[in-house]
Amino acid sequence: MQHKRCIHCKEEKLTSQFNKSASCKDALTPACKECLRIQRKQRESKHIVATEKTCIVCDSLQPASRFVPNKSCKDGLNGWCKTCTKDKDLQRKYGITLVQYSSLLLKQSYRCAICGTKDPLGPSGEFVVDHCHGTGKIRGLLCNHCNTGLGKLGDTVESLNKAIRYLSSC
Repeated sequence: MQHKRCIHCKEEKLTSQFNKSASCKDALTPACKECLRIQRKQRESKHIVATEKTCIVCDSLQPASRFVPNKSCKDGLNGWCKTCTKDKDLQRKYGITLVQYSSLLLKQSYRCAICGTKDPLGPSGEFVVDHCHGTGKIRGLLCNHCNTGLGKLGDTVESLNKAIRYLSSC
């Protein structure tokens, strides 16, 4: 078995205790895995988590809870508030603004366009924008279950009709 000395702890260790690195002569990192882990923990603990922050998009001072955590930022928080992030995501994915999304939600009485639930379920806890994948036209806002159901049936009327006939045969 081969050994190598760590440049940080100066201990002689088995080569299996070092990460692989194509950029190093011996194809191993100069520091052992344990020292690298300790260094990473120290770097992460230096991040200051702010209590308030100004969004770089809407320029408003908001509580830290309105920002997504981001370890690569000095203060530990994303530069954009959650509202501006959602607005940009909606524009990028569906071509609508957060105001248009809210208007659609109001028009649907804050309910799923298919089943009528007020609980959107799912990981985001928000209603999903349902759209035609062919045309991009927005059909409405759905709960996670209805959106997933349509997707699993291929978003086709034919598949839905087959499912209806199947259920009706019972």
